[in-house]
Amino acid sequence: MDTTNDANKGALSTLRIMLRRAPRMSLSQFNARLQYKKNKTGTYIKTFLGRRQRKYLCGKALELDLNGGERKQRRAQVEYDRKLIEKNHEIDKRRKEQRDTATAKLDAIVPCLVDADLAKMRVTDIVLQLHWHHMPKQKEDKLKEVPLETGKSEDEDEPDPPPLMPDKDEDHPDYDTKDDV
Repeated sequence: MDTTNDANKGALSTLRIMLRRAPRMSLSQFNARLQYKKNKTGTYIKTFLGRRQRKYLCGKALELDLNGGERKQRRAQVEYDRKLIEKNHEIDKRRKEQRDTATAKLDAIVPCLVDADLAKMRVTDIVLQLHWHHMPKQKEDKLKEVPLETGKSEDEDEPDPPPLMPDKDEDHPDYDTKDDV
């Protein structure tokens, strides 16, 4: 047994090329054409079969084509595809309903911004708070409505954070502009 699936990939690409050339070709006809070429059936027919035997083979091939097997197969495939589409629509509908209920549940949440309130909450409520904080648009709108409770008065200003790099001073050792030649 081969370790790769290269042979099947080659057969699939051959099928795709043949279907590009003859889009209505059935799978049985594709298989017959491929075997005809691979087994060199044309050479055998020309060498060993007479006119009467060829006529008999053409009649058998025509009988196989006219029995409607391919038409039945196509109809069954169309019916299967329709059922699959309906099933997928139902799944999509159910998922949309679940998303809508989850969104409605998150929309009803009032964001908790105080640590003391978080300590009193159950895990499920904290998880909902976390999900709410990950929602992109609604979060901004609700935060505008909620007053911040930090325990500080509005008059107190927070000190500016220290700069990442000190200002460029002449006296600062990191910014020595003198040439050390």
